[in-house]
Amino acid sequence: MKSCSLISLGVLAVSFPANAFQVDITSVNTTLVTGGASGIANGFSYDGEQLRVDSFVANGATWETTSPATAFVRRNNRDGTIADDNIVWHEQISTSSTDLRGPIPTTTEAALNGNNLYTGSDNLFVNSGETNQSSIERVDYIFNSSAAASNTIGLTVFERGDSNAHDSFQVALVLGVDGSNNPTSFSDLLTINAGWGTTNLEPNTSAGRTILKDDGGNQVYANSGITSQDLGGVLISLDQFSGITGDVFGYALFGGDVDAANGDITDVTSAAYPNSASAQQGGLGLDPLALNIGLVQEVPFEFSPGLGLLLSGGGLLAFNFSKKRKSKKLEL
Repeated sequence: MKSCSLISLGVLAVSFPANAFQVDITSVNTTLVTGGASGIANGFSYDGEQLRVDSFVANGATWETTSPATAFVRRNNRDGTIADDNIVWHEQISTSSTDLRGPIPTTTEAALNGNNLYTGSDNLFVNSGETNQSSIERVDYIFNSSAAASNTIGLTVFERGDSNAHDSFQVALVLGVDGSNNPTSFSDLLTINAGWGTTNLEPNTSAGRTILKDDGGNQVYANSGITSQDLGGVLISLDQFSGITGDVFGYALFGGDVDAANGDITDVTSAAYPNSASAQQGGLGLDPLALNIGLVQEVPFEFSPGLGLLLSGGGLLAFNFSKKRKSKKLEL
């Protein structure tokens, strides 16, 4: 005999994502990991700690990583006129600008390959006109396994910035890669306008963040500023990108000045990537967190016969369950 449980739709509210959505991340589930690369370097003390993000909540559902990615920083030195600087930031342990959380920094690329709420990069796409600038034009996140576009699969961007005022940026899906993980084709560029990130994902800290600059890529970092901005995140479903019929191999972040009409966006030396003036120009001052969590998928909801009898407005609704409802995870 099949078991029967009675549930009320008025009591049980399950949020399923609509097609093609962009939503703010409202909370993160983290694990503190100790024992990283701690020590003193260039006058700064690093505790080596990692505040790892294991999953997060967005669109009323929990999301978790399904396929990791590797981050590749793409630069254009412009005949030596733009330095290959590394610019990172670390959360302060207290009010001291030199006692910092996280591992001893090496490069921007290494930072963006991490998973740590305590660290990130600064002014990612600023090429001139600012103290904190570098030759970075694009960041590619290449998945370990390809995937098909879906509204239950997404990508994330986390940033240090003021809540409700996070920087604009552009993003595209990687539709082809060569043997060296260089993208050979992209989807159309999608613009994420400024103003996302309504929730501070680390609201309990009163510590500031020290911006560190390494002139010329020599990994000799100096203090380049102090900030106390919030941390925010946005989730973008893969089917937000129109016309995707084949596999997706990753995604890439671009500054707001990149224009595919002016050149080939697979080539960071093309005219599609102008030498923009400053961070004040929209979409260039992105300060991403060191949270490379790759491809993410909604955790499926499971109905349970143990829910029992629920009432709503005097009405009863009966549903027949012999087993828990289960959703098959993405097979990559």
